[in-house]
Amino acid sequence: MTTKDDELSELMDLLSDGLDIPDEAYRQARSKYKELGEWLSNDHVGRFQTDASIYPQGSMRLGTVVMPVDDTSEFDVDLVYQRELKKTSTTQETLYAQLGEQLRAYLKSLEGGEEPIPSLEKGRRCWTLRYADAFHMDVLPAIPDKAAAASDAILIPDRDLRDWQHSNPKGYAAWFEEREGEVLASRLQEMAKAAQVDVEEVPRERAKTPLRQTVRLLKRHR
Repeated sequence: MTTKDDELSELMDLLSDGLDIPDEAYRQARSKYKELGEWLSNDHVGRFQTDASIYPQGSMRLGTVVMPVDDTSEFDVDLVYQRELKKTSTTQETLYAQLGEQLRAYLKSLEGGEEPIPSLEKGRRCWTLRYADAFHMDVLPAIPDKAAAASDAILIPDRDLRDWQHSNPKGYAAWFEEREGEVLASRLQEMAKAAQVDVEEVPRERAKTPLRQTVRLLKRHR
């Protein structure tokens, strides 16, 4: 990077100081959504005999998560639960209801464990798992959008369960990273070197770039 780029990055880091979620909270959230994803994938194969996957979207995927202003607020983790189903083989109501059934079964599987069990709340489009005043995970059901030109496009339930809505969180994340260009690659290299690990082992969403820091500052201002 040029000297001007370095100065801009340092300024952004200073301005956004205090916006980061603590490392331990981040690790906990990441661990929980990976644990949930593995459970849902296994349950889905056993129950529905098809593949499914779960992945982050929004600020958790883009690296623009902002710590809440006060200690009583939670940060959110937005997840997509994508089931490999055809549009003609299900309905929005069924997709949404079956996710609720699976999440209730997931919570049942946690009984008897040492860690607190999150609460489950029903939303208009997604289901929310709330983890004891730390963070919550919004899980959105989805299916592939086979009619779309983009291979990663998905269909998600409408708030009123009328018409399917179109989305592409993976495509948007790829576009976002393209805007960061070589700056992102450089930051990932720096993080890998500091942690003495391979670049592939570095969480991409934890890299700080001027674009991400700008988005975070705008979110805090809002």
